[in-house]
Amino acid sequence: MCTRYNDYPEWFNPDQRSLWTDFHEELVNFSMTWIGAHKDLSEYDDLIGHATNLGLYGIWLYQYEDNTDVYSNNNIETFSLFAWKWGWLRKVERKWVYVYECIDQNPCNCDPYTLGPEWILIDKYPTYETRIVTF
Repeated sequence: MCTRYNDYPEWFNPDQRSLWTDFHEELVNFSMTWIGAHKDLSEYDDLIGHATNLGLYGIWLYQYEDNTDVYSNNNIETFSLFAWKWGWLRKVERKWVYVYECIDQNPCNCDPYTLGPEWILIDKYPTYETRIVTF
């Protein structure tokens, strides 16, 4: 497992895909790599897509060990979105039941097909029904 950012000028945003391709072509057992939470946010789609195209078996999300870096902690949601898009994660949604009550004194004013201001949510609960969502 290898990737790197060194040997690039600071102003240059390196693209790791060519390095991954080189390793994939030269090393038969190159099957996993890492993506940095601290530098790769804008490239998650391209990097995960390239890992998929290379047939890699694993991607590690590397969290840079910097206590002053508060932004990369929030990248897991973005990483997960693109991992789901490219088939690395499965998204499962649970069906919920929402119970509304008509608060208008004349119940005939409550249209059951539109949730206007005369309806209030009084309860919601999960069911046992789930579905797998595809991108």
